[in-house]
This record gives sequence, C-alpha cells and structure tokens, in this order.
Amino acid sequence: MLHPAAVTPLPTLASTRAAWSDGALSGVFRHLFVEQWQAIDAQPRIRDPQAQLKLLGLYGVAMLALIGNEYAVDAIIEALPKSFRGGRRSLTSFMVWGWLTAGFYIVPAVLYSRFVLGMGLADLGLRLRGLRDHIGLYVAMLAAISPVVLMASTTEHFQKVYPFYRKAGDSWGDFLGWETAYAAQFLGLELFFRGFLLMFPARVLGAWAIPAMVMPYMMIHFAKPLPECVGSIIAGLVLGIVALRTRSVWAGMAVHVAVAWSMDLLSLGQRGKLGALFGG
Repeated sequence: MLHPAAVTPLPTLASTRAAWSDGALSGVFRHLFVEQWQAIDAQPRIRDPQAQLKLLGLYGVAMLALIGNEYAVDAIIEALPKSFRGGRRSLTSFMVWGWLTAGFYIVPAVLYSRFVLGMGLADLGLRLRGLRDHIGLYVAMLAAISPVVLMASTTEHFQKVYPFYRKAGDSWGDFLGWETAYAAQFLGLELFFRGFLLMFPARVLGAWAIPAMVMPYMMIHFAKPLPECVGSIIAGLVLGIVALRTRSVWAGMAVHVAVAWSMDLLSLGQRGKLGALFGG
C-alpha cells in the first residue's frame, strides 16, 4: 500500500486558492511544490542491486546521447554534401539539425528503455490515458509563462536570436519546414529529460531523480543568456514534478512547443514578417 502522501491530489485552482488563504505565498509554495515532492518521494522504491546497475547504465546512455547532440550533430551536418544542405544557414541544414537532435534524444533512450529496462513509450510518459484530466494544469502553466514570453519579446536580444532560422517568415514552406523541425527537437528533449531521465530513475531514487535531471538540463542552456539559464532550473524542477505526478511528458512538450512557436511568431510580427505569410 502506498504511503498516504503518495495519493496527495494534484493541485487545482480551488486547492491553490485555499492554500493562499491559509498561508499566502508560503502556503501556495508548500501546496504546489513541497507536498508534490513528498508525494513523489513516498512512492515505493526498487531496492534491487540489479536496478541500480540498470540506473548506472541509463546515465551512461544519457551521457552518450548528450555528447552526440553537442558534437555529432554538427559533424554530421558538416559532412553532408553542400549541394544537399545548401550552406549552414539554409532551411535544409536547420531541418537536419532539428531532426538529428530529436533522434539523438529519442533513439538511445527508447532502445535502452525497451531492451534493458523493459519499458515502453507509455512508461516513458507518452501515455494518453488521463491526458484530458490534466488539460487544466497545462493551460495554467501556459498562462503563467505567457507574460514572461511577451516581456522577453520586446528585448533587442530576442529580436536578434529568434527565429533561429532567419528566413522562417519568407514563405509558408520556410515557416512550416523550420517550425516542424524545431518542434521535433523539443519533443525529443522532453521525452529524454522528463521521461527517460525521470520515470525509471524515480523508482530507484525517489524525488531526488528530479535534481539529477535538472543539472544536465541546465547545462544545455549554458550558451543561452544568464536569465534563460537560471530559468531552465526553475522550469526543470516544475516540469519534473509535473511529469512524475501525472506520469506524462505531454505537459513539458505542450509548454515547450507552444512557447517556442509563440516566440518565433512574436519576433516575426515585430519585424513585420508575418505580412509575407498572410499576404498582408
């Protein structure tokens, strides 16, 4: 039987309001984070030494996947015939980057999970059961991050960086080709960090699998501005808690893709590029 904390209900608007009335910010923090952490940590753990060896192997596979994304993706793109990739800033190069990145996240994780851990895609968080029950939570997360995205879109750095593919607003072909590849690498990223690095590790480490996941997640943001890197720590903790409480990675995927597309659209709009797409 599970410890009573393990059946702590997920936060709702009503429960969050009640927590606010009980103790203002401290009550909300405890309700949204402390109680959810305790619920995760109260789940039964696997004590089998064999599981610890499998966990060690999982982290080895994760390190290889991250090395591949840092070094192999660029090497593969550089090795492609220039006539195919059309230069480093072409749509083809960016699409290859997006799909290769997704592949390095997904393929090793899925293969190791399937053949070593005995876990399928649903076990990694790609389950549809219960998805409708969590829609309100996903909407709340998007509503919380939207003001931050809107404020960031007014900065000079934002305009210089997004979209990564600078010709995304030139045509629908450019826009859809880029945004599809861009979304693919986020889907791979979420399956890797919030699925592969959480679902099995939490069976062995409990809630402490979350900070173990957040550290490499933060490190892939080292090339980004400091606020974005710091923000990745908060986002990683929140998405990690949500993933383990819902047993689903759809929240992180939805938030990441929605934010990424919004940032590109805001940038294109402020640069007057949306008119080319919509005939204005």
